[in-house]
Amino acid sequence: EGARAELAQRVGELCEEMAALTRDMSRASARTAATSELNALIRQDLDVEALMRTALEFLLARLGPLNAAVFLPAPSGDLSLGAYVNYDGPRDGAEGLLEGLADAASRAEHAIGPVVMHGQEEIEDRLGIDLPWTAQSSMVALPCRERDECLAVVLLFRDRAVGFSEEHLWLLRRAGELLGAQLARVVRTHKRHKGGVADAGQGQDDDLDLAA
Repeated sequence: EGARAELAQRVGELCEEMAALTRDMSRASARTAATSELNALIRQDLDVEALMRTALEFLLARLGPLNAAVFLPAPSGDLSLGAYVNYDGPRDGAEGLLEGLADAASRAEHAIGPVVMHGQEEIEDRLGIDLPWTAQSSMVALPCRERDECLAVVLLFRDRAVGFSEEHLWLLRRAGELLGAQLARVVRTHKRHKGGVADAGQGQDDDLDLAA
């Protein structure tokens, strides 16, 4: 009888292990598919505006309704608004809202990977600025980097009751990496066209597989 009970227990443990393995494989497959899809979409765009629009459409489809703002480097050295998606953010005082977001983007420019914050106090603590309208919001600041250079900062926020899950943050991290690489590719391409030079060596670099 003892052997039967031990065997039954072991069978139950094996079933749990198999279920966990199946979940892990399914999640890994979904992550690979999402990364490959985003990479394929944005590598078609060599126009910054089209690139950011494509990326935001992809993120909205994957993450659900949210507010998003993209800030890009300006000739002055500051970050300027490149795109904005409004879902449920305050519609009054839009100018002040965007100025606050620009300050938030500048403070997050040197971060590595997505920075997730919940509520006004945590946002103020992490970024050092007061954004009163974020009292009930969760915000993610996503720097898009290529090596040591930040080429864009994406800010996403929505009601903290919905927030951002672990899978959302994983996707945002990969999106930041892919967008940083593609923005760098756009810059290199425009520089070559402007100078009238077609460098074969740089072309090979542009064809690196970013989906791995």
